[in-house]
Amino acid sequence: YFLLSGIIVLASGYTNYFQVPHTIIRILPLILSVFTIYLTGFLASKIFNKPIGLISALIYVTVPTIVLANRMSLTENLITPLMLLSTVFLIKENKNKNRYKFTLIIALLSFLSLLTKQVGIVIALSAGLIYFMQKDWRKIYIIFAAALIAAGMYLTIAAYYDLGLF
Repeated sequence: YFLLSGIIVLASGYTNYFQVPHTIIRILPLILSVFTIYLTGFLASKIFNKPIGLISALIYVTVPTIVLANRMSLTENLITPLMLLSTVFLIKENKNKNRYKFTLIIALLSFLSLLTKQVGIVIALSAGLIYFMQKDWRKIYIIFAAALIAAGMYLTIAAYYDLGLF
């Protein structure tokens, strides 16, 4: 998340992070909020129907705490669309014949979410639980391999900077 935020700041022409106005810092949360709104409505319409999907998106847009949280530059703004996107791919995977393509996408999303924040392991655990219930061991290995690689990278980054801080 912070890498994306830094790219937006640098693309705006600022080199000192303390001089960046709030309007620039809030570009990334705004973009991610739009994806979250769309994915919330899309997922609700896939599970229920289109009117429920529209109502879900409208509720997401109008709840004050969600609106306030989406304005702030928080890592949850990235992890929420990653979780929703992985849920969409889990639903699509059951309807498609080329199922390993979606499994690799879900593995990539779990990899990225774990690097975003530690709670991102939930994507790998939930996908692994679904595959465990389906007794699809190969998909479990794919998902947990991605999670282990991400955890290894996370610990490597932690050891590089200062393991005591993590």
